[in-house]
Amino acid sequence: TYATYFLMLPMRSLQTQIPQPGQWHINRPGPLSFFDTDHGDGRSPQRGGAIAWLDEVLQRVSGLFALKARAKGVDAVFFGGDTDTGGADVRRTMGDLTMGDLPLLVGDGVMDGDSSVGGSYLNEVGYLAAKTYAALPEPDPMGDGEAFFNAYSAAFGSEGTFYSMGAYSCAQVLIASIQIAEGGTLSREAVRAAAVGSGHAFDTALGLVKFNAAGDMTPGSVSIYEADLSKSVAAASWSYVVRMPLAKP
Repeated sequence: TYATYFLMLPMRSLQTQIPQPGQWHINRPGPLSFFDTDHGDGRSPQRGGAIAWLDEVLQRVSGLFALKARAKGVDAVFFGGDTDTGGADVRRTMGDLTMGDLPLLVGDGVMDGDSSVGGSYLNEVGYLAAKTYAALPEPDPMGDGEAFFNAYSAAFGSEGTFYSMGAYSCAQVLIASIQIAEGGTLSREAVRAAAVGSGHAFDTALGLVKFNAAGDMTPGSVSIYEADLSKSVAAASWSYVVRMPLAKP
C-alpha cells in the first residue's frame, strides 16, 4: 500500500495571483503540480482553465434543474448550500428562466451579509433576492435573545450573532450539567446523563431548553428571515419574519 493525501486548492485565487519566487503555483512542472489542461475539457488557462469549464457545467445543471422545476409546477425551490457553492448562481439562473417569482428557501450559509458586503448573496443577485427566505436555528431576536445581544454588545463592542448566542448557551448547559454531576461521581458519562434525557430544563440565552435521549434540543425552533429590498436594492438586508417550532419527525 502507499500513503495518500488529499489537497484542496484555492483555484480561483491561484488563477489570479502573480507567482512569487519560491511560491507554488498551478500550470508549472514540479514534484506536486496541477495543470488546467489535465482537467475538465482540457481548455487552456487563457480560456479560463478548469474553473471556467466547471462553472459552465454548473450553469447547465442549474438550468436543467430550473426547467424541470417549472415544468412540474413547483411552489418553491430549496437550496442547501451557501453563496460560494452556488446559491447566487441558482437564483440568477432562476431569473434567466423566468422563475424569479418563485420563492427560494435557503439556510444560514446564504445569510452572509447585507448588499453592501462584497460577494454576499444580496450583493451578488441584486433585485433577484426578492422572495428569498432563510431558516436559522435561533430564538426570537425580538424576545428572549434580546438580553444576550445587549450584554454581548456591551462586553465586546460589536453585535452578537446566532453563533455567539448558541456557543454561550452550550457553555451554560455544560457548566450546569457539571454542577449537577458533582453531586455524585464526576465523569464524562455523569455529565452527559445530567444533560441528555434527564428531563432537566436549562436556563440559557436560548431560553429554557431540554434534551431528549437522542441529544436533540426540545422544544426545537427556527427563525425565518426574508431578503428585504423595501428600502432599495442597494440597501438590501435580512429582516426577521417569524419563529416557527420544528415539526416532530
